[in-house]
Amino acid sequence: MKIVVLNGSPKGEVSVTVQYVRYLQKQFPGHELKILSVAHEINGLERDQAKRQTVMDEIESCDGVLWASPVYYFLVPSQLKRFIELIWERRAEEIFRGKYGAALVTSIHCMDHTAMNYLTGISEDLGMRFVGGLTPASDDLTVPKERTSLINFMAYFLHAIETGAPTPRSFAPVNYSPGTYRPADFAEATATPAGNPGTGDGKIVILTDGNDPESNLGRMISVFQRHMPSPVEVFDLNNVAIKGGCQGCIHCAYDNTCVYQDGVKQFIQEKLLPAKAIIYAGNIKDRYLSSRWKMYIDRTFVFGHTPYLSGKQIGFIISGPLRQLPNLRQIFEAHTQAQRCTLLGFATDEGDTETITAGLQALADRLVWALVHGLQAPPNYLGYGLHLLFKEFVPMVSGIFRADHIFYKKHGLYKDQHKGLRQRMMNLLFAAMNSLPKTRREFQKQMKPGMIADLKRIVDGAKPAAG
Repeated sequence: MKIVVLNGSPKGEVSVTVQYVRYLQKQFPGHELKILSVAHEINGLERDQAKRQTVMDEIESCDGVLWASPVYYFLVPSQLKRFIELIWERRAEEIFRGKYGAALVTSIHCMDHTAMNYLTGISEDLGMRFVGGLTPASDDLTVPKERTSLINFMAYFLHAIETGAPTPRSFAPVNYSPGTYRPADFAEATATPAGNPGTGDGKIVILTDGNDPESNLGRMISVFQRHMPSPVEVFDLNNVAIKGGCQGCIHCAYDNTCVYQDGVKQFIQEKLLPAKAIIYAGNIKDRYLSSRWKMYIDRTFVFGHTPYLSGKQIGFIISGPLRQLPNLRQIFEAHTQAQRCTLLGFATDEGDTETITAGLQALADRLVWALVHGLQAPPNYLGYGLHLLFKEFVPMVSGIFRADHIFYKKHGLYKDQHKGLRQRMMNLLFAAMNSLPKTRREFQKQMKPGMIADLKRIVDGAKPAAG
């Protein structure tokens, strides 16, 4: 059989992910695994219809499609995202319809499930028969057990094609017909709420890729701005000098210097880092935002695995069916948590004009309150898990990611609060107590009151909050 491998790495065949595919080529010599480096060649595919047609012809003639991609910021790289957009823009969906599909996604296990969910949903939206995916760690190919998993993954993919195995959908189709957001009385709809205390010296910026004032997103941005008591700066990503997507070259690892000589890092340093709050505003395109947005997000890797936006208030203004895309919402939440920021919420254009305006006002009110009161939310599972992952990963690669290592040391991110001397002594004491049946029974009796003892002392001594 012929399997077309859509290589999502911007590094082309000099890619970790491609080594997994090459291993499969040797394990299954009776089948053709044709690698098409669509991410690496994305600029040519956009401009050259003949090149694009060659790729589509290969797909049309194959028995199955294998997406093979690294994870870049919780999704596929922007170059593969752009290729996916081109499928719909050039009306090539029918070429994929009915094809069996699978996905191979490599990473350090940082939100690889959201990247896999995205490829699953895209495949199903294209009418493909999606068999499933595999998410190995980048170095799993060196482990015999993991090589066996890789072989079994491919063997089942081929088996599913040969036998016509059923492939039930994992995600419902996106069913969305956007209305036009036009506040009946624009001036009234965008008035600053009465009694709004202002935001002090807190600079607020909106980052968008679609500031057309006649679009839903443009009107939502305008309404949000007019609900704010202080000026809000709007920056359009289309006006930021971005020469291209992240190449995965790790040139930035040593001192946060990107191989591109363009305006991305300077823009972040001069416009975003001084801000107290950032509102991300975008249109949903397939199951994410635009590839322009993804290109920008990927290029922020110039700051490595560091929470360079730490402490900021973050909100989202989204045009599109966000409520139907929980995977996308989780990506937004993970971004906020990874950066150690406070998520204020989401405003979308899902609903009638009154509902949309109310959502924008609610987001504005929360933002003002958060800035005035210095709101800082603790991490949830996503934030805590991502911190543990990076705290383990960064020292392992500190010789390469020198800038990350310096940042982590400077900001105390290596500190492990759960291995202090007091905690170790308490654990030794509890272990000794539990080893004796009599003391264990007494310990178990006191377990519930003991769990709340420290908290109860705080509660019992609490005074009414000011204001």
